[in-house]
Amino acid sequence: MKVIVHIGMPKCGSTTIQNWLNENAEALAARGIAYDNASMPGYPVTIAHQGIKICQNDLLGAVVENPTIRRAHNIFSLEDQRRFARKFSEYFGNLVRKRKESTFVVSSEYLGANTKTPKGVRALESWLGQYFDDIRYLVYFRRQEDWLASSYSERIKRGVTQTLSEMIEGDAKQNWFRRAAIWGNTVGDDRVDVRLLEPDFLIGGDLLEDFANRIGTTAEGLATPQRQNESLTAAGAEYLRVVNTQIDHTVDNGRRVNPQKIAIRRALLQQTLKLPKIKLDAAQVAQVREVNATGNAKLRDRFFPDREELFPPRPVSDTNGPALRAEDVATVALDVMLALQGRDSTKEPQSA
Repeated sequence: MKVIVHIGMPKCGSTTIQNWLNENAEALAARGIAYDNASMPGYPVTIAHQGIKICQNDLLGAVVENPTIRRAHNIFSLEDQRRFARKFSEYFGNLVRKRKESTFVVSSEYLGANTKTPKGVRALESWLGQYFDDIRYLVYFRRQEDWLASSYSERIKRGVTQTLSEMIEGDAKQNWFRRAAIWGNTVGDDRVDVRLLEPDFLIGGDLLEDFANRIGTTAEGLATPQRQNESLTAAGAEYLRVVNTQIDHTVDNGRRVNPQKIAIRRALLQQTLKLPKIKLDAAQVAQVREVNATGNAKLRDRFFPDREELFPPRPVSDTNGPALRAEDVATVALDVMLALQGRDSTKEPQSA
């Protein structure tokens, strides 16, 4: 059986792809494509195909990095991880053997974001080779100025207090060529399908249509999932950033997200949907494009030789949003407080 491993990069459509796979698993099976989130009974799903990442780390001799995954799987040592990896490997092998389809699909942003060395790629190859005789990889890259805006929203939702300008100063350089080359140099470029999240590149100008094509089918006749993990608006992000400086992001010694934060974040997303999204201004876009120019040129030369420019520049009007004003943030804050007050007022009073 062939396996196509979507090594998802954060903020590059992984959630959309995984929701689509989950919603259409039965229909895809009828087309000869198997998808299973491989969630072993008794363990919560925190990240898609997390068991595969744990097994990769087991072969590397390093405890899995994500603290949420460690807690969810009772992994506090290499021996704990080894025990889980053995159980999961047996479970996954039985799962694959029962499938009759010709292609199996794996999708995990944790594999993409945290496999940064040839040794990591070889460990994943070794583990997958137990179950599949043909292993292929698929990755999407997003232009850095858009990635930074989306990543900033995600970081603010996770409790970060830095401003967008501060994040750009530290993280403007995102070398996609280096990420792709690690895989290509290890397994061969012919087994790494590198794609761009650009409308003029994607088949049909659509991520899901493009992904369907790459795994051997079409999106026609399949369900389109509702959007999830929406980005914050510019005003919403600034309000939540200030909240992050005043309220702890986690409680119970870091074991769970503060319920106050969850309520505020949900209210923000509901109350600010129609406001302008986070965007870099013209000077920031120019800065980001300059520091990534060399890496992007190398990626184009190696994987897209027929493309004139990896990420063609866009008109300034497409990248400049309206100036963020203090009164805009204040209005968002008031709307959120009223929304939270209205929600609380609908609750039944608790008896003493």
